[in-house]
Amino acid sequence: MPAAPLEVVNLSAGYGPTRVIEGISFSVPAGARLAVLGRNGMGKTSLFATLAGQTRRFEGEIRLGGRDITKEPSATRARAGLGYVPQTRDVFPTLTVEENLQVGLKDRPKDAIEEAYGMFPRLKERRRNLGNQLSGGEQQMLSTARSILGKPSLLLLDEPLEVWRPSSARS
Repeated sequence: MPAAPLEVVNLSAGYGPTRVIEGISFSVPAGARLAVLGRNGMGKTSLFATLAGQTRRFEGEIRLGGRDITKEPSATRARAGLGYVPQTRDVFPTLTVEENLQVGLKDRPKDAIEEAYGMFPRLKERRRNLGNQLSGGEQQMLSTARSILGKPSLLLLDEPLEVWRPSSARS
């Protein structure tokens, strides 16, 4: 999918009754890059989750490629071209690397998986391993490759360089 502009207008969202982000507005032209920076707890992950349709939106609008996706469910946003690689990676632990990649193909032919292996040769080496048998870095590669295989027009990467550890191991 060709790159698409993103426009966010007065967005407020959160979880349950709690607002985590309020009054956020910005636009990103097609083909541009934007980094969202801030300390832990400032709402970066909540912003990305809201753009992907995974939080409660209280007000505001989200447009992708001129299309209003504000009220669309996550799956519809993905079909509209929004790719999301969450901080937690969300690989399917009981599927192999290859099966995880097949999920990202959407309507593309199965042999398109070779594109992912070209970007991440380590995944080809581990293609028969289950998602839960991969290191944190390998899971990050898998989640990123799976999203890219869907040919998104907008790709959201939440903490793409962080090595994930279970919350019990964090200090």
